[in-house]
Amino acid sequence: MRIINFLVILFLFNGLFAQNQKEGLTDQTEQEIFQKEKAAAVSITDIPSLADDVYRYLKNLEKELEPEPAIQNIQEEIPRALDSLRILSSDSVYLNLSSLSSRQLQSLAQEWSLYLERL
Repeated sequence: MRIINFLVILFLFNGLFAQNQKEGLTDQTEQEIFQKEKAAAVSITDIPSLADDVYRYLKNLEKELEPEPAIQNIQEEIPRALDSLRILSSDSVYLNLSSLSSRQLQSLAQEWSLYLERL
């Protein structure tokens, strides 16, 4: 029994020791990353060339991120769909529908489906 207790305690201390070492490593690596991320000084003469590089990079990104033709078609349809929705939302029939209960709406839907079948 004492051996089992000793092994359990040894295992727990080993886990705590490993965790403390890991935390020390984390602090050290965080400091290294912070030091690497510090902004480097840029000389005034390099600024125009760096600005040109950034401009070219942004233009390349713009070309890569152009929408596909299918997306452009959808974007062109959106204003027309919004206009038709605005017209429908101002129609008195649709305004009255919003004030009806679900049971009344179901009965109207059944009536309309009968009319549709007859047409």
